[in-house]
Amino acid sequence: LLSPHPVGVVGTALLMRLTLVTEAYLPQINGVSRTLERLVDYLLAQGDQIQLLIPRFQRPGPPLPPLVASVAYPAVSLPFYKEVVLPLARPQQVRRELLRFKPDLVHIATEGPLGLAALRAARQLQLPIASSYHSNFPHYLALYGIGFLEGVAWSYLRRFHNATQLTFCPTPSIRQLLDEKGFGNLRIWSRGIEAERFQPAK
Repeated sequence: LLSPHPVGVVGTALLMRLTLVTEAYLPQINGVSRTLERLVDYLLAQGDQIQLLIPRFQRPGPPLPPLVASVAYPAVSLPFYKEVVLPLARPQQVRRELLRFKPDLVHIATEGPLGLAALRAARQLQLPIASSYHSNFPHYLALYGIGFLEGVAWSYLRRFHNATQLTFCPTPSIRQLLDEKGFGNLRIWSRGIEAERFQPAK
């Protein structure tokens, strides 16, 4: 529904070219990186083609699947939270990669500098854009003693996500929260259980 042009077809399956933009990925270990790793694995298994735009992490992560076209941008760590890195990417750089890959859809999973550069580049190219809301950053600000910036954070996040066609939320409660904060076009992207590994037999 989001694609402006037909995607490939193999048998009865629709194949997609997806650009996934995220500042959180392996070797980071957190909910966002794990969720996106599972997403990439699933899409590759369906025959889709993936372009991954990520930071250049200080320590190497596991090798990416060979069919993933990866672009890593130089990044700096937050002084008070070394695990979080901020890529230094300009919209022109991201635009060049999007033109090279020609995605059917751009999915922006984080709202940092790389996500913002990708949002601007994809809008310039009039590409369909989906976003996902993973972390309740406005709530975290109070934990770092800068809770007075919560209103500013909500304003930025609302403008960011409302510039995309869809925003995916992990739970109904997060969807309700974002709806109350003025976010539009919300959908639930629920998390599952890896049933082969986590099952009563084990």
